[in-house]
Amino acid sequence: MGIDYKTCTEEEFKNYNGAKINYSEQFFENSIQIVPQGLLFEENIFPQQIEVADDEIWSKLFFLTSTSEIPFDIFAAAFYLLSRYEEYLPHDVDEHKRFAHQQSLAVKNNFIELPLVDAWANQFKEIILQQFPSIIHQQKAFKFLSTVDIDFAYKYNGIGLKRQVLKLGKSILQLRFNDAVEQLLVMLGSKKDPYDTYDFIHKTIDNNRLLLHYFVLMKTGTTHDKNMMLHHPLMKSTIKKLTKNYSVGLHPSYYSMEDKSVMNEKLLLENFTQLNTTKTRQHFLKFTLPQTYQLLESIGFTDDYTMAYSGISGFRASTSFPFLFFDLSKNQSSTLLLHPTIVMDVTLKNSHQFTPQQAMKKIEQLINEVKKVNGTFISLWHNSSLCEDEEWKGWREVFEKLHTLASIKTQKQID
Repeated sequence: MGIDYKTCTEEEFKNYNGAKINYSEQFFENSIQIVPQGLLFEENIFPQQIEVADDEIWSKLFFLTSTSEIPFDIFAAAFYLLSRYEEYLPHDVDEHKRFAHQQSLAVKNNFIELPLVDAWANQFKEIILQQFPSIIHQQKAFKFLSTVDIDFAYKYNGIGLKRQVLKLGKSILQLRFNDAVEQLLVMLGSKKDPYDTYDFIHKTIDNNRLLLHYFVLMKTGTTHDKNMMLHHPLMKSTIKKLTKNYSVGLHPSYYSMEDKSVMNEKLLLENFTQLNTTKTRQHFLKFTLPQTYQLLESIGFTDDYTMAYSGISGFRASTSFPFLFFDLSKNQSSTLLLHPTIVMDVTLKNSHQFTPQQAMKKIEQLINEVKKVNGTFISLWHNSSLCEDEEWKGWREVFEKLHTLASIKTQKQID
């Protein structure tokens, strides 16, 4: 909220003459009272009885209490959503062993497309300023970050002779002769590799004066990890080129959390970049709480960008702002900063089954929700989805329009 605070004893609270928030059942004059629901005083993880209610002022709320000014325990409700409390409880998983989004509180109660915690914080701030107008506070500004995951650095280049032959043979057997011709032309150096979309990405980013983070998959040879040959000179030169002007983080492989190979992948990327790698996003957005974040923090990562669902767009943790991971299993905060991602190209196209035009409409809707709370909008694209082949025809235009819109919003030229 941009307001400094500190906790204090009851005696200090009574004697203080400034702005005060009373988080207790006891009434105190000249303060804003929030009656505790009880969650924040618990030390173990239990299923919570939650009923979400619609509200004209607060939109959606739960953990209702007896006060009228703030009719629910805003601290406990926000903590429940931000800590991903429900993901520690017994739950269903999808085919990739991920928390299934259909069972989330936000999806069930139709606020997955709202940065609800941010909206609560703004409303709470208004109440504080109404009662204590002289309080010093900072106004936040809308921010945008573009991120690109590199699952396949190139479609044909650097994948090795065996994969080249298999890919070519498959195209011929399936009568996809255009693909076969394309591959031969790329192999002969007569055509640019279709996944080499980096110049287009950089032109779009730089023209709109926006920030860009890359996340590179440093694994090949498994069912879900099929990047090019990692020690191919082209792989190293590509990463070095990206590092010159943009941030490059790790895209830990599909099985890296299970076999603990993420450290080796981190070291390999650092060998290529000659830089300390501190940013990460899980391949397939696959993570388990708290184990994944515990491991990432233990090996030196400081920022994670995985907080999103692959099956639906919106706000997995009901916020657009970065926040520190709180480990419920240890009942303590960590140093790992989580950056929520709002939309992903594959989600828009495959999960929502949107056309490019429908996708842009949804993107604009979500950007406007973030703009209302002056939050941070993070988008996720893949270099391979900007290739303009038959499957992804028209999606380059969505990428361009998204970044143009984000640039305008960031420059505050429109509301």
